[in-house]
Amino acid sequence: MMLDSQLPSILWVEAINTANYLHARSPMAANKGMTPYQKLYGRKLEVSHLRLFGYTASQFLPASQRCGKFTAHVEVVYMLGYVNDSTTLWRLWDANRKRVILA
Repeated sequence: MMLDSQLPSILWVEAINTANYLHARSPMAANKGMTPYQKLYGRKLEVSHLRLFGYTASQFLPASQRCGKFTAHVEVVYMLGYVNDSTTLWRLWDANRKRVILA
């Protein structure tokens, strides 16, 4: 995941957390092709929120963070992982500020 995304090596912990998140939602031969969640709760897990590690995304900048009327309204961020069991929140890497943000 780290090689494919070409993100800085300091984000290796994020890659491991994302791999664990995906592994827990993957079908297993021991469960006869079912995911651990499906085996436990008897229903399929929602996976439409899954994205590629390092996926390029855009984040809207509030007016207070823009430098003027004709500057960019969005900035590029990179998808790192997921927030707990949420299907609406992602962990993103802001390369300009060198910090992880939740969006």
